[in-house]
Amino acid sequence: MRLKWLLFPLCLLFILQSCRKDNQPDLNNVGNKLTTGSGSKLTIANVLQSNMIVQRNKLFKIWGTAASAAGITVTASWNNGQLTSTADATGKWSVSIPASPANSTPQTLKVSDGKKTIDFDNILIGDVWVCSGQSNMVFEVDSISPFRGVLNYQSEIAAANYPSIRALTLRADYETNPADSLMHPAKWQVCSPATVGN
Repeated sequence: MRLKWLLFPLCLLFILQSCRKDNQPDLNNVGNKLTTGSGSKLTIANVLQSNMIVQRNKLFKIWGTAASAAGITVTASWNNGQLTSTADATGKWSVSIPASPANSTPQTLKVSDGKKTIDFDNILIGDVWVCSGQSNMVFEVDSISPFRGVLNYQSEIAAANYPSIRALTLRADYETNPADSLMHPAKWQVCSPATVGN
């Protein structure tokens, strides 16, 4: 009998904040800028997006798929020069960007296969916190049924202007093997009065 691991809702955070389990954005609208070209099969793992946090002082691996043997170039504004990779026979590729210290100035990342370019912006380099749990991890700040909101939720929402805090809320999922991409769409959010309530 095989055991299946239950993965509770996770939140990848710069600093801990509440998450909402039913706030699931469109997978095709994750805030990345795309320049398309004919015949390109370039994709990037959907957890990597604009507004994300890159863990400071650690290698930053990005990965995706492309046409077999396609040459991939990656340019990160916080790293000197371009990094390259070649898609293997199954179309998989990856690039590791050298470790960088914390940086609160918004950064950019560009990935291209020569036919198609995907741009990411408003990236910060800092600490990523992985938080897991049950109802304690999906409690909204706002008063959204069935929850009654946190203490003084209206003033907390109004004061939640922290652009250095970013959150990615993941839905619960059951997987027996590691996954290259999120099975359920999710979007990196910048902490603001417009986003913190949910």
